[in-house]
This record gives sequence, structure tokens and C-alpha cells, in this order.
Amino acid sequence: MGVRTHLIALLFLTGTSVSHALPILQHASPGSGGTVHRAPSRIVLSFSQALVPSATDAVVRDASGGIVSLGKPRVISKAGEMEVPVKPLPPGKYRVEWYATSTDKRHTQGSYNFVVSTGDGIQGRRRIRR
Repeated sequence: MGVRTHLIALLFLTGTSVSHALPILQHASPGSGGTVHRAPSRIVLSFSQALVPSATDAVVRDASGGIVSLGKPRVISKAGEMEVPVKPLPPGKYRVEWYATSTDKRHTQGSYNFVVSTGDGIQGRRRIRR
């Protein structure tokens, strides 16, 4: 047998396949590092793998670390989408922290920031009136 045949046999015997990949965050709304001019009512995270709802979680925090998400997030599709409802968000910087478990029991976690702006570029700063 050639080297190629041995390599294919080794991959087959070890069970290496795409189905054993980590659930990777592929898309988020609002997006990572993005600025939105209208506060979202929910954050939607889309992963590369189907998720286990009971072993997947997310929280959204404001700039001071306070939790602004409402209750437990829910997995909304078999394709790996998670929805995180949030309180009404005033202008400012927010952090989404997530932990995902795929149906093949692989775990991954991460976080990202986004900004809610007033539309005039101000991010939660108060204007001083004179």
C-alpha cells in the first residue's frame, strides 16, 4: 500500500471528520466590532454546528459589566442559531460573551463587542448644555 492509502486508512480509523469540528461563531447580529444606530431587541449568534440548548449559553453586558440580557438565550434552529433577548439598550458599548456546545459534545467560547450609537457618533456620552 502507498503512503496515501495508509493516510486515508489512518484518518478513517481515528474517526477524523468534519462532524468533529468545534462550533465556530460564523455570524453575529449586531456584528463583532460593529456600530448600530438603533438598539437591537435581541442578539443572534450563528454557529457552524448544531448546538445542545441545555449546554449553550450567552450573556450581554454593558460597559460597566452589568448584565443587560433577559433570561436564558434559546437555540432557535437546528442549524446552530442562538437568540439572546436584551433589555432596551441606551447608547454605549456592549460585550457579548458566549459558550457553545455542539451536538457531538465539543465546546468553544468567545466574546465580542459592539456599540449602540445615537446616530451622531456619540456613544453614551452626555452633552453638556450651557
